[in-house]
Amino acid sequence: MSNKVREIIRKESPSKSNKVNIKELLNKYKSEIDENIKKEWQKLYKLLEEELPASSFNTWFSNLKLVTNIDNKLIFLTANEFQSDQLKNHYSSLLEQAMQELTNKNFKFSFASKSEIVKKIKNQ
Repeated sequence: MSNKVREIIRKESPSKSNKVNIKELLNKYKSEIDENIKKEWQKLYKLLEEELPASSFNTWFSNLKLVTNIDNKLIFLTANEFQSDQLKNHYSSLLEQAMQELTNKNFKFSFASKSEIVKKIKNQ
């Protein structure tokens, strides 16, 4: 392996410090989620599980994690960028409408994978 390739791998690979930053970031914001919002999300999650085909629910929602609420923007951690894109493009509107029905508040939904968070941290 050439030194140039080694350099690229070292530069582009997430470092241990980035992993720590992600954990710290997630832990910092987890505590900021209102208990009522958590309960309403859990209700919506159960409704999704009941109403969606099992294959859709398992693919898009089973590993979704509510991370924080910032100014009525619910931010979720996904397994990968593809899942983030699919949820954003195909389910955001449905989720926002359903959450509005449950809470009488307007929420926006945002999705990010760990790799997307690492990119944002690296670009800061």
